[in-house]
Amino acid sequence: MHLPKPILTLILSLCMASVIQCAAIPGSLRPPDRSAAAIAGTDDGRLTVAQAYAGEVLAYLLQVVLGRSGDPMVRETWRRCALGEPLDFKAISNAMDTGDKSRFLVRDANILGLSSVLYHYDPRLNQFKGAGPFASLYPSTELVALRLFMLAKLARGERMDFDAMLARTSLFTTPGRVPGPADIEAMNLRPEEFNLLQAVIVSEPRFLSYMRHPFLVSAYDRLGLIRMGREARRLRDRAHYRDLACKAVSSGKVDLLLVPSMTAAFSWKTETDGNDGFRPTDAYRSVLETLKKDILAAVVMRLGVGGKRVENPSEERLKDRIVFHEVMARPLAIYPENADEMIGDLCPGVDFTVVLLGKDVYRAMDLDPGKNIYPAVDRIYLDESAIRYGQAGEALDQIGAFIGSALGATVSGDADPGGAEHPGRIAQAIGQDRCGQVAVKGVAPDP
Repeated sequence: MHLPKPILTLILSLCMASVIQCAAIPGSLRPPDRSAAAIAGTDDGRLTVAQAYAGEVLAYLLQVVLGRSGDPMVRETWRRCALGEPLDFKAISNAMDTGDKSRFLVRDANILGLSSVLYHYDPRLNQFKGAGPFASLYPSTELVALRLFMLAKLARGERMDFDAMLARTSLFTTPGRVPGPADIEAMNLRPEEFNLLQAVIVSEPRFLSYMRHPFLVSAYDRLGLIRMGREARRLRDRAHYRDLACKAVSSGKVDLLLVPSMTAAFSWKTETDGNDGFRPTDAYRSVLETLKKDILAAVVMRLGVGGKRVENPSEERLKDRIVFHEVMARPLAIYPENADEMIGDLCPGVDFTVVLLGKDVYRAMDLDPGKNIYPAVDRIYLDESAIRYGQAGEALDQIGAFIGSALGATVSGDADPGGAEHPGRIAQAIGQDRCGQVAVKGVAPDP
């Protein structure tokens, strides 16, 4: 495949870089303009609206960098990278600041897009903590430490008693406080594990809020990291989007749900005053309008060729038969592992869903036409930039075929939904090694 110069330059720079961490983004990406208050959060560790959403993104990223989600070809590399490293926060911090980072790291360019979304909503999850105009190649020391802790727990098959930990939060927030043997046993933690968690929370108090974030608790449960007590279940059950539920599904029409997922295309208020502080950018609104027009055009094309035609198909006539349900209140975090549940809560009975992803986020997903995208399910994932630059032709053809069929048309010449160039397919990775580089194959061209 011929790669345009910008992509080729990026790949070469990644190959020459000494390391790329599990949440790396290019150092040339500027974080969005935000006030110091938005970056710092609050003194008591409460999360801002943006940081609360970052927790939803982080819940998925953790599953990827622990080797439990994402590209199947890279999972084993993530599972074993840095397994067995000492759980010493000071040593990890020293290594991340001035030492050998490579023993903690995987060079996985497939997560560049996902990690850039994370840093957009909480720059302090990046090593530079939001200071200055640039983001580091690496995540924060706290995130590196937490990955090592979770990796060790999973390898030993040990589950934390999450309710017991929540009942003892003062142990984690007080520097140097030593828990008794009964506390350690109740939480099902080892002393070195407790010391690491305490150091993380003392270093960055908001991690206590992240620790009990509903979407992260749901991820712990999915990963098998915690025992599900009463409080853990209560928090996990709050990981939903039912408060954004769409209107009743239209009788006799085709309902399409358009949802933004893991995208940096939203701005927000700086206060910690609820979940309604987001606003879609003008660029995202433009992408959405382009997508709707492209879908209508694709359906017109489908209904007008071969088989049993619909009389005088036109975009104006179709507008009465196709209902678009758009989520504009805020970005979501929908990915193959939670899509059935989240979309079922969000818009039960919807005919087809288009999940709009931030640039290159799809590369950190396992998108399989035989399992979790169309035609196996009535759902497809689209990169926003593919719509913006007119590169979503095959996906639009598939959506048009689905709607045409739903409207009663028999369409000939459908595109193969499982083709190698399917726009939703994740870039495949080859050439793995222990905490080494993952060579990226099938990189989608930039405009």
